[in-house]
Amino acid sequence: MLVCLREGYIRFWSDVDALISLTSPDQRLQALNKLDQDLKNIEQNVKDFRYEPISFLFKRYHLSVSLIPLIRNFLIASKNISTLPPKISDGSSQTIQTLLSFYKNPNLNSVTTLENALRELIKLESEFPLEPEIKFFLISLQKIIEHFQRIIQTPRWRLELK
Repeated sequence: MLVCLREGYIRFWSDVDALISLTSPDQRLQALNKLDQDLKNIEQNVKDFRYEPISFLFKRYHLSVSLIPLIRNFLIASKNISTLPPKISDGSSQTIQTLLSFYKNPNLNSVTTLENALRELIKLESEFPLEPEIKFFLISLQKIIEHFQRIIQTPRWRLELK
């Protein structure tokens, strides 16, 4: 179950990374539809999590359940923008890479990396005037990073998979 969920998140954040730089409306729509499907798969994995031993997965199950609405908000925000300004796109892409590293190599999990990503997002938001849609996009990404900060501080998150 952990492997399925981790792979689902890797697929999701990889697809988000691909979406960030797209400018063609058709390509963006295709990418957003793929992300909707990715989220449905994650939701199914989280539902399947319920049948794992509670003593082993209790915290991670609840953290994953509470992450889903944050991801849904992020997708809604992504659908409301046609393209991202280059600086926002670059900063967002770096943040997505930080989230991807979370699942690709759990031994590299670092509160400092997340704090840096959050600082960069806040800096981007305050640096120049942005459209409300782009602000909503950045804020939704910030909330995801804050959630990951809580996850990394949860005991037993970094389980060694054999």
